[in-house]
Amino acid sequence: MSGEVVRIDNMYLAILIKKELDKKGIKKNESLGFQRFKKEELEQIKDLNIINTNIGEIDELEKLPNLRNLKISSVNMRTMRKSKLMKPDDRYNNYEFKISGIKDFSVIERLEKLEFLQIDNEENLRKINTENLKNLVSLKLRDNPNLKEVRGLDFNEELSELNLEHNRRR
Repeated sequence: MSGEVVRIDNMYLAILIKKELDKKGIKKNESLGFQRFKKEELEQIKDLNIINTNIGEIDELEKLPNLRNLKISSVNMRTMRKSKLMKPDDRYNNYEFKISGIKDFSVIERLEKLEFLQIDNEENLRKINTENLKNLVSLKLRDNPNLKEVRGLDFNEELSELNLEHNRRR
């Protein structure tokens, strides 16, 4: 083991990483502090779900070298409006905390080990290029109202599942 320490500047990403390590039964080295991880700990993260979480920037996903499964999803306001269980005032309470806040998705194009990618309900997803994702088996891009361009699919020879439902609503 190298003992190399990696800092995750995005506090919300650090929380998600710690939760993933806990799920795997891996005890984070607490002596490093909240946002510092051993490189070996980050190498254990293969799955990451960013769901109804305001995370902001995702550039540091590149610090997860073995990430295989990535799911990003914000709350779907269209669905929330239809919910009969919620009172009108409740629908918007904490809404801003349930939106990912991701403005730039380009880091995903560099996550070459990704096998499963799902992005739902993301207002800021306008385009994505999967050309470098040679191991991609499943791509689900759903309910992304501003998604106009998906490039690189010709290069995804392993791709067996493609779902592009309800993007670019007018």
